[in-house]
Amino acid sequence: MAKGKRYDDAIKRYDRDHLCFRHEALAEPTPRRIVERLLKGTIELHASRRNPPGCLETNAALACSVDAEDIRLELAAYRDAFTRRLRQRFDEVRSAGSLPQGMN
Repeated sequence: MAKGKRYDDAIKRYDRDHLCFRHEALAEPTPRRIVERLLKGTIELHASRRNPPGCLETNAALACSVDAEDIRLELAAYRDAFTRRLRQRFDEVRSAGSLPQGMN
């Protein structure tokens, strides 16, 4: 199995097992509930003793060598895709209530 394929599988498993709160947040009905779910999930992820410190996406992207530039770019694309989905979801639910102050 190629290194890139193994890494892709690891990222998908990380998303499923540790970042599922992001997908749950996108299903929330109001901007406030979306933000609350994201904050709660992020705190649980990073404060849990079950998880190693840091974020797999960030740590892996920082540790990528020139030879693994494609992995770094894939991680950036993955983060960008979530950001776009989050913006789209905020636009969809904006009528359900305003965003918390400072978020627009």
